[in-house]
Amino acid sequence: MIVEPLGCRFFGTLTVERSGETIDIGTKKAEALFAFLCLNPGVHSRERLAGMLWADSTDEKGRNSLRVELSRARKSLGDLFLAERETLQLNPQAVISVDAIAFQQIIDKPGASIEELQAACALYRGELLTDLYEDWVLPLRQELLELYLAAEIQLAQRLHSRGDHTQALAHARRAIVREPSNERAHQMVMRILIDSGDRSAALHQFETLTKELQDDLGVAPSSESKALAAQARAATGQQAAPQANIAATSSPAAKQSQPTRSNLPTPLTNFVGRRRELDELSVLIGEQRLITLAGAGGSGKTRLALETARSVKAYFPHGTLWIELAPLVDGLQVAQALARLLGVQESSDRPLSEALIEFLQNKTVLLILDNCEHVLAESARLAEQLLQGCEKLRIVATSRELLNIAGEFVYPVRTLTPPVGDDVPAVSASDAGQLFSARARSAQPAFAIRPDNAGLVAHICRRLDGMPLALELAATKLRAMDLSLLATRLDKRFDVLTSGSRTALPRQQTLRALIDWSYDLLTRDERVVLRQLAVFRGGWPLEAAEAVCELPTLPPGSEVVVAADTDIVSVLGRLVDKSLIALDQAVSPMRYSMLETIREYCQERLREAGDEDGAHNRHAYWCEQLSKAAEPHLLGAQQIHWAGILEREHANLLAALDWCIDNRDGLHALQISVYLNNFWLYKTYLIEARRILSAALALATDVPKPLHAAALSSACDFALRLGDHTLLRDYATASVALAEEVGDQNALAAAVRRLGQTHATLGDYATAEVRMRESLRRYRALNNKAYEHRVLNDLGEVYRWTRRFPQALDFYHQAIALAEVVQDARGLAYYINNVGLTLVQTRDFAGARDYLARSYELSKQTDRIVGYYVLFGLIQLAVARKAFADAARWLGALDAWSRTTGYKAYSQDAEDLESAIASTREGMDDAGFQRLWLMGQATSLESAVEGGLAHE
Repeated sequence: MIVEPLGCRFFGTLTVERSGETIDIGTKKAEALFAFLCLNPGVHSRERLAGMLWADSTDEKGRNSLRVELSRARKSLGDLFLAERETLQLNPQAVISVDAIAFQQIIDKPGASIEELQAACALYRGELLTDLYEDWVLPLRQELLELYLAAEIQLAQRLHSRGDHTQALAHARRAIVREPSNERAHQMVMRILIDSGDRSAALHQFETLTKELQDDLGVAPSSESKALAAQARAATGQQAAPQANIAATSSPAAKQSQPTRSNLPTPLTNFVGRRRELDELSVLIGEQRLITLAGAGGSGKTRLALETARSVKAYFPHGTLWIELAPLVDGLQVAQALARLLGVQESSDRPLSEALIEFLQNKTVLLILDNCEHVLAESARLAEQLLQGCEKLRIVATSRELLNIAGEFVYPVRTLTPPVGDDVPAVSASDAGQLFSARARSAQPAFAIRPDNAGLVAHICRRLDGMPLALELAATKLRAMDLSLLATRLDKRFDVLTSGSRTALPRQQTLRALIDWSYDLLTRDERVVLRQLAVFRGGWPLEAAEAVCELPTLPPGSEVVVAADTDIVSVLGRLVDKSLIALDQAVSPMRYSMLETIREYCQERLREAGDEDGAHNRHAYWCEQLSKAAEPHLLGAQQIHWAGILEREHANLLAALDWCIDNRDGLHALQISVYLNNFWLYKTYLIEARRILSAALALATDVPKPLHAAALSSACDFALRLGDHTLLRDYATASVALAEEVGDQNALAAAVRRLGQTHATLGDYATAEVRMRESLRRYRALNNKAYEHRVLNDLGEVYRWTRRFPQALDFYHQAIALAEVVQDARGLAYYINNVGLTLVQTRDFAGARDYLARSYELSKQTDRIVGYYVLFGLIQLAVARKAFADAARWLGALDAWSRTTGYKAYSQDAEDLESAIASTREGMDDAGFQRLWLMGQATSLESAVEGGLAHE
């Protein structure tokens, strides 16, 4: 089966998307394998792939590593691979679009048009696969970079010959951004500037080229470049010396003609990460006249703007001007601050903006307006006036809120990416980990990311959302406390993260002051809604916000000014614009989210406002209604769709349940739990479900008895799967008694089934069969087909465990037929798997493998426990063919997954598993078994299953 099309970006960091959602392939090796197969279509030998990707490993270890990474890639990407025992390739029928391939196809096209070349260059977002360091990547990366540079220069030449100097210049400068010492690109810029009459700028470009060549290559410009410089000097009347000789004069006219000086602040710390952002902004400045770096407080907007300005300074011969707006208390001071910097005098006979425009009108200047949010209207007005009057001016603004004027290009500044893992390579590779480590060395000069502290650094980076200011404040605390204590105390982050730089602005000296600054700029409605949004976890859709958030009612005659569009949607939009919440439009439905740091701040404000109970109760009610709507669909054709919805909201559901339990609301805690029963089973949330159900049942002193009976039945599910036989018996007995008392026939059928499962688990198969057949009669009398096939499967289990295999297969096939009628994919996965396990026992190994494979394909989106039994079946097959090395490795993976989830195998299956372990131990030496077992422990269940199925 071919999966949906994939879209892949290989330029820059590898990104793979399907249906608008980004796919995490899992490991760098799995990414490298997928990327190589995409860029090199066709059949490849496994030996060559293993040798290429694991050059330092033995052949056997390399091939084993290849199997593991192939399994990981399959888990993420689906049915894309055609794997034979000795070969591997991507399925030729799979639809995969790769930017690097599309780029090369256009570049290689004879006679490609200007528009086609522009489209190709737009695909080049950075060097090929910048986060992969495989040997095969490096020459291809360089080859594609050279093709890109040649294409940009060709575009500049063709556009220049057409007289389109603006676009030509942009393309030549993009080439320089990618390779600052590319002499051909500098020459192209000089030619365009000379032909467009800006010969001073052409000379400035020559000076930049001279410096780049000397710094990078240790050489001087070529004779061709010197000739272009001489041509520019001849036209401007300059001598051979490359520096600009501006006559010093005191006359106003002469002063106005001089270049302004750049006043960029000199950073006192090194700049960490954000290479992609710097590259993108360096190109965008040549294309956009106004760029607003928008983001939450502390996200690093100011530093990114500064580094961007420093990187493009050479392209603005008349100055790069830095205006710090944070100290201003009056919006009228914005224009005055710029005037003071430029030396422009105010006059009573004309607006200051006109004088500024006159001064900047013919100058190539970059203006940075830093921290606009508290003087937003005046900053926007001045920017618009200057851009309208000064053709060569570029403006970069930093703000927590958009300027919202024509021509504004909004560049979102996210917080730094936290580590994706807890080991040294993952933490060291992340921007957040690098920043924390760099600043920690200021507090502890010997600090380094090591195996013993990498997990703590990763925890701190995630806990602080990768927020640069928070990470820097946290790092300074290492002067007074060790890393583990710091990680623990971040639960009270606003009390810990204080005492920043004495010279920083007051709002940047503590984490609380940073967010106070943004909060104080909000309207009353925005504050109320923002506070209430703190009850959500893991994001929320629009309808959830509308259900939970309530706008305040203003008393008559109130002096508070409120916008006319005071509905939740418009308030959310304003909060997005002010960078206090984020909107992800790439997912459907769109979701809002909030940084954890801001959420904890808003929690405090919600408590202070006295609306904590109301907001949490509305949130719990919304979660209950969602789970109620989902519950009927979790057993039928729409189970995958609804399980996906609940998975997206699982953090919210757990938060609502914890709120109910903490407030002793057993009624709603039980109701939500019963609705979520099948979802928790699908997703293997066994330990979490048992914790919540146990706590909720302890509060069930005054709840309706039918609900209590249903909750006991649900609790049986998790006691059964967690191997808690005593609790299972108690819950099942109580459930039957309650169901009989209230006369609920569906509840009674379920309770009797639970009692049958209890007897089977305890080894009393005769009583178990009696109870299960009674449950089957009750469900058939109720025409409840959704549960009838489950009891048929239970009976099949009893017969399989008592080694009556033909009868077991008959029950399983009845269950399969009925599950197909009601379209229960989860049930089908289980029953098909059970057929496979039965065929293992009857030694039909080929049939067993086919059923296990079918079962696993069905289980990927429905129930991870099926994967456990697929691997269990593969282990039995391996033992039967005496492949003890495979069995040992898979047993280790099975054990690791069981420990993580708490899952325990049923009854006779547990005995068969112990028998497989004993046979494997007998078939190999202890050291070999232990080594392979430990290898399996480090392998995910899914990787083990997919590797096993490929092997079989």
